[in-house]
Amino acid sequence: PHKSTRLYFGSQRLWRSNDRGDSWEAVSSDLTRNRNRYELEMMGRVWSVDALYDNGAMSRYGTITTISESRIVEGLIYVGTDDGHIQVTEDGGNSWRVAVLPNVPEFSFVNDIQASFHHSDKVFVAIDAHKIGDFTPYLFESSDRGLTWHSVAGNLPEGEIVWSLEQDHVAPDLLFVGAEFGLYFSPDRGGEWVKLSGGVPTISFRDVEVSRREDDLVGASFGRGFYILDDYSSLREIQDGALEKNEVLFPVRDAWWYVPSVPMQARGKPTLGSDDFTAPNPPFGALITYYLREARTTDKEKRLREEQVLREKGENIPFPGWERLTDEAIEMKPKVFITVRDLEGRAVRRLVGPASPGIHRI
Repeated sequence: PHKSTRLYFGSQRLWRSNDRGDSWEAVSSDLTRNRNRYELEMMGRVWSVDALYDNGAMSRYGTITTISESRIVEGLIYVGTDDGHIQVTEDGGNSWRVAVLPNVPEFSFVNDIQASFHHSDKVFVAIDAHKIGDFTPYLFESSDRGLTWHSVAGNLPEGEIVWSLEQDHVAPDLLFVGAEFGLYFSPDRGGEWVKLSGGVPTISFRDVEVSRREDDLVGASFGRGFYILDDYSSLREIQDGALEKNEVLFPVRDAWWYVPSVPMQARGKPTLGSDDFTAPNPPFGALITYYLREARTTDKEKRLREEQVLREKGENIPFPGWERLTDEAIEMKPKVFITVRDLEGRAVRRLVGPASPGIHRI
């Protein structure tokens, strides 16, 4: 974030390049526990090197698994390892110290670590201990550069391993995580987590990223491709109490105005023919997001609810009358109508959306 040509790479050490990878220098010594896995106990004993180890896919020693440099303070770098170490440097690698998490198994895997976008001293970390039989969702925040930590796992379900996390670049309290069974967001920095649905499969999401230019959330799944939530900016309004209101029309992102081109091929496939896989682009035009706290009901639905109360009490249900039944028969189901107007107030478009409770997008 402080130099466009700078890259970091992790082995057992942290490496840095200031020339886009043409040359590298080590900016640390070994930051892992430096434990040989062939000397570790498995099933209560240490086995021969010729036993059934996964020699082809696993490193013999610990390695760095996640790196994050503060976007606010140059030289403030956090790294995590696959053998449970979190190391911090505040001077670009000249000196390092170990950050210790509370109530976490000693040799847990550090899945992800992210320095805060908004505060120089804050950092978030996701920990994984499932390899030792602990499926607790470990998610922590530090406000003093890793000296002390507190949990922000909130109401994440037991067994929901956290693989990756991201902080919104506009709203400091809006967090996202990729977890074992889906994607979650928290509007209050981990106090409460809400699972994102809307076509997202129940599968492990190993990485999440935020497109800061478009305000899109991208989640990479384990074997099912990646998914994009276009324009998640409405989620920022939730932390300001939007869901306490009866109806909310969220701000609309500027829409691209263009004519879709189909040059000698099928739509969206200008060069590769019509049988290659191409994911669809975002819908053409503006995305309008709104929220309804309660469902809009018809007169028949109201009558049925009233009769349900009488039925549960064992009382007689009165005949509603022919006139009311006729009105119910011709009544239209509730809908939401959104009128789009120009700068002079003239209606240019009328959109129809569902009237069920929750957040909707048209």
